[in-house]
Amino acid sequence: MGDASWTVGRRIEEAIAARVGVAHALALSSGTAALHLALLHAGFRPGRVVVMPSMTFAASANAVRYTGAEAVFVDSRPEGGNLDVELFLEALDILVDEGADIAAVMSVDPSGGASTTQHCCPVSRAEGSR
Repeated sequence: MGDASWTVGRRIEEAIAARVGVAHALALSSGTAALHLALLHAGFRPGRVVVMPSMTFAASANAVRYTGAEAVFVDSRPEGGNLDVELFLEALDILVDEGADIAAVMSVDPSGGASTTQHCCPVSRAEGSR
């Protein structure tokens, strides 16, 4: 009986891979597990820092912590709940001055609202994060 569930899971993975045109796909138990695996693949590990908005879902922060990286929270704007870009830029300057190994800036779009990523990405890429 246990083998049947693995067979179904394998078929789901094969169907997803075929649909998106890749060699392999993984079906995971949760979005948190998917984030965790993606972050590990991206090189998140102890000693690295991830900058993220303070208004986030627990899965985002937990996935960062599961890799051993440090989540650095930047306050969100009261209107809309998105990352405060000015505070983000200040935090990024401080982290760079401290020699932090910034792995990424993780955007979280609260309640389906558009994020402020377009303001953060050019700066964070210039600083060497993903």
